[in-house]
Amino acid sequence: MPSRFFLIFPLLSAVFLFSACEPLAEEVTKEVELEGQVFVVSADGESIPLSLVTVRVFERDSITRFLDEREAEIVERKEKLKKEIEEHEREVVEAKRRRREAVEEYRVVRTAIEQERKAYLDEVALRTERHEARIEGNETLIHELNEIPRPPDGVPTRAEFEAYQERRDRWYSMLAPEREIWREALVEQNEELARILENLEIEQEERIASWEEKEKSLIVAMEEYDEAIAEAERAVRELQERRARFPSVNEYFQGLPDPAFRVRTDANGEFLVVLPENRRMALVAQVNREIRDARENHTWFLWVDPAGDQRQKILLSNHNTLTLEEDFEDLLNGERL
Repeated sequence: MPSRFFLIFPLLSAVFLFSACEPLAEEVTKEVELEGQVFVVSADGESIPLSLVTVRVFERDSITRFLDEREAEIVERKEKLKKEIEEHEREVVEAKRRRREAVEEYRVVRTAIEQERKAYLDEVALRTERHEARIEGNETLIHELNEIPRPPDGVPTRAEFEAYQERRDRWYSMLAPEREIWREALVEQNEELARILENLEIEQEERIASWEEKEKSLIVAMEEYDEAIAEAERAVRELQERRARFPSVNEYFQGLPDPAFRVRTDANGEFLVVLPENRRMALVAQVNREIRDARENHTWFLWVDPAGDQRQKILLSNHNTLTLEEDFEDLLNGERL
């Protein structure tokens, strides 16, 4: 039994040694040349090549993972925009409510002011008239005390003559010191009445100013609410416009990861990139350029399937740029395997 074992063992060793020395078949990865051109067509039909445009080629898993993350961020930003719009819409409603209250308060206060103004001015007019009449009467008495009453001109009536006689008799019946005392008292009273009239005029001006200030403050409050309404409505419009434009294609392709391959277009807008065969990849190119006062943004995104021995060619122009309106979501979702 041992002799048989020793005879078989060398044969097995030779077989194993021969197998170990046999060369393994190498996995050969074929490559395919992908060429293209980036250009725009002007309104008059002129083809304008775009040079120095970076063309990136991404592995499928890399680009889909990135776009999934971007989409999650964009969904979050959409929700944030929605909440901002709702917040400003609530501000509009609240500002309008407060303005209605301010208008109603203005009407109530203005009615009260008009009633108060009429009553007060009527009272001031009556007091002013009464004080001015007293001043005028005192001035007449002072004049009579200063001079001997003169008889009326022409042929007086009986009543006029009797009144003249009464003034004359009274004047002669009073002593000079007594007339002086009366005159000083009347002058002092007129001075006091003049001060009352002056203070009454100042009080009237202050009262009118306070009414005007109160009305003005209510008008200013309404104007402030008008401004608040306009500002909130403007914010709503701007956010709604942003929401209508959001997300742009550029939003999806901000902060791209490092590509598997990267080339730049030459002076003719042409590029050439060598890719592994039979491996689906994503090609991305972006152009931002200013023309006069306008700014152009172009983004190209397409899946490429390098295959075959012949060189493949693609054209990137403003006629096949990527837009969200052309089922961009379907284009991406179709590759999320």
